[in-house]
Amino acid sequence: MKEIIPFVCGLLLVCPVRLQASPASNVLIDSFATSQSAPGGVDTRNVAAGGGILGGERDIISFLTLSANGTVPGQLSLGFPNGLLNGRAGGDITYDGVDGNPSSSYFGGLGSVDLTQGGVNDCFQFDITSIANTAATLLIQVRSVNHGSSVQVNLPQTAGILDVPFSWFHYDSSPFAFPVDFYNVGYINFHFEMGGRDLVVMDSVVATTIPEPSTLALIACMSAGLLTMRRKLMSKRS
Repeated sequence: MKEIIPFVCGLLLVCPVRLQASPASNVLIDSFATSQSAPGGVDTRNVAAGGGILGGERDIISFLTLSANGTVPGQLSLGFPNGLLNGRAGGDITYDGVDGNPSSSYFGGLGSVDLTQGGVNDCFQFDITSIANTAATLLIQVRSVNHGSSVQVNLPQTAGILDVPFSWFHYDSSPFAFPVDFYNVGYINFHFEMGGRDLVVMDSVVATTIPEPSTLALIACMSAGLLTMRRKLMSKRS
C-alpha cells in the first residue's frame, strides 16, 4: 500500500483535473431560432430582431444563400448560390445591438459583453451539423470602441464542433489603438467566404470553454495505473 500511494499522487500530477465550464457560463451568440434569409447571388441586406440573438438583433449583408430557421428549423444554412455567381462569394452576419441598419457598424452596440464570464470562457464554439466544403473560410472580427482583433480559419471538412480559441486572435492595429478585450465586447462579425457547392449548416454559436479531460477520464487513468501497480506487486511476491 505504501508503494501505491506515491504512484496515485504521481497520476494526479500526470492527469490533472480541470472542471469543465458549466453551461450556465456559456454566452449565447446565436441559437438561430429567429428567422432570416437571403436568396443568394445578389447583395442582400436586412435585419432580424428576436430571441436567441446576442444584443437582440442580427444583421446580414450576403451574396450567399442564407437561411436561419428556414431551410433547417432552428439552424443556420449558408451556401454558395450555384449558377448565380462565379468564383467566390461572401456573407456577413453581424451582432452590434439594435439599430435597424445592416449597413452600419457600431463597435459599442452590444454595450460591454463579457464573453469570458469572469475568465471561464476561452473560445467561440460553432456546432456544425452538416457541411459540404472545399475551401470555405470564416473571418471573425471582435470589436469594442478603440479595440479590435480578428482571426481567419478554414471551415472543417466534416461536421462536428469547431472551437476557435480567443488566443488565436491577432490585433488589428489599423485603425484600432488596442487589441480587443474579450471581457468587454461591443461588436462581433462573422464573414464567410465560399466557392461553388460549399454549404454549411450549424445549430448554434456560443462563447464557451475548450473542454478539458473529465473526472471520468481521470478515474480511468488512475484505474489503469493501479492495475499496473497491482500486477507489479503480485509479480514481486511470487
